Amino acid sequence: MMEAFNPDLSVGNILCCVCGVSIPPNPSNKCANCLRAQVDITESISRQNILIFCRGCERYLQPPRSWVTCDLESPELLTICLKTLKGLNKVRLIEAKFIWTEPHSRRVIVRLTVQKEVLGAILQQEFDVVFVVKTQQCDTCTRAMAHDTWNAVVQMRQKVDHKRTFLYLEQLIIKHKAQKDCLRIKSFPDGIDFYFNLKQHAIRFAQFIQDFVPTRMKESEQLISQDFQSNTSNSKYAMSLEILPVCRDDLVFLPPQVSRKCGSISQLCVVSKVTQSIHLMDPDRMTFSECTGSLYWSHPFTVLGTAADMVEFQVIDSVPSGPIIGKHQKADVTLRRSNRMGDSEVLVRSHLGAILNPGDFVLGFDLESLNYGDALHGWKGVVPDVIVVRKTFPQSRKRLERRKMWTMKHLDAEQDESEMKKDVEDRRMRDEEIFTRTVEEDKEYRQNFALFKAQKKAHHRQSAVAAEVMPGMNTEIDEEDEGEEDSDDLIGLDELIDDLEIDGGEQAEDPELRNLVDSLNVQF
Repeated sequence: MMEAFNPDLSVGNILCCVCGVSIPPNPSNKCANCLRAQVDITESISRQNILIFCRGCERYLQPPRSWVTCDLESPELLTICLKTLKGLNKVRLIEAKFIWTEPHSRRVIVRLTVQKEVLGAILQQEFDVVFVVKTQQCDTCTRAMAHDTWNAVVQMRQKVDHKRTFLYLEQLIIKHKAQKDCLRIKSFPDGIDFYFNLKQHAIRFAQFIQDFVPTRMKESEQLISQDFQSNTSNSKYAMSLEILPVCRDDLVFLPPQVSRKCGSISQLCVVSKVTQSIHLMDPDRMTFSECTGSLYWSHPFTVLGTAADMVEFQVIDSVPSGPIIGKHQKADVTLRRSNRMGDSEVLVRSHLGAILNPGDFVLGFDLESLNYGDALHGWKGVVPDVIVVRKTFPQSRKRLERRKMWTMKHLDAEQDESEMKKDVEDRRMRDEEIFTRTVEEDKEYRQNFALFKAQKKAHHRQSAVAAEVMPGMNTEIDEEDEGEEDSDDLIGLDELIDDLEIDGGEQAEDPELRNLVDSLNVQF
């Protein structure tokens, strides 16, 4: 019987037609080394490219028109380099990484590993691509250098005789960097204008402000030019944000409709804080409520006194008379004006019984001397002699020295000519002093701010200046408080952020940092 024929199906090797090495057969009849030597799979990829960098805002151009902020050797910068590289779509990218170069060399080197199939063989090759960094101004910086080239403006206004709300918003804007897309800022006695290149940036900034204070917004559009052939137009947009004229520590008198909608709170109450709504407090009955912005605009109420009208009192005695509710406790407090030693004592009811001790100082409204007109005419409630708002601390040498160790940043805003007047300047100094004291004494209030360590001792307003603009408060320096312990509410070093200025600023005082900078030959 004949055996079945089983042919050998294994593939034999052939000799490379160039070097004679035994290889599996392929269409080119060449080994991988010879094929790699004769074929360059990276010939369609440019080895020299350009990166566009804006010195003004330190952003890189991502074609066609986007500008992106990214650091050297960051994934974002690598993405821009690969997107600007022509011919990369004809090969398969395996790996991409940076090769270190000197930061001042204006060169960025990227090492790429690619694969491509050539004549049935898969070739892999590694090569370097050099990107030359060239500077060019972005559209935003170009408009910022010119005048009146804005496309959208956000106009914040508040119909009050102070700017403490804008000082509060200024610190929030700086902490969250909401002004990064702003071309320029201009300050007016009743508000601030923010100019933007794009309408989207203005809308985003307006929404940021509305997240922190109750406002109502009006939009307007002005046609600048129009092309009928291409059906395009150029317009400027204005967004007016009116902030309701109620601020923290204000004494207000509510209409009956608002009082009923706020849980029947007393019509005479104090504004404890302002967020997206107005937080009201009745110190006499220790009741709390909130008033929305829409409720205020439908039923506006009267402000009887602001923080500038508050008077400093000294606590003679404090007797708790109720349970502790949160951080508040009802107490019967005996007070006497701190700047009038001959005044008689007055007994009032306060919500600060948990933190007041004899000898402490408080700020409140003296309704006997406060001029509020006929705002309380017809009200059947009892008008107290004094309404206590919050606790304060005396001016001591230690406190003034401590104040010099911290500082707050401010927006680079142009001042209108009307702000150069003497009365406007005095009012601004008064508002800054009141705001600084509030930030210094209220730990909860400054949690949303960024406080910095002063590179050199900050020049805050001294008590002599405060005495001229704040006559209701005792601004004399108390020498006897030198040995007292600092309050937990005052600013501590753990709340401060190191602020290192390199370009045009003070030199770093840290020896290790100084040695590192010297080794890198960085000029300060």
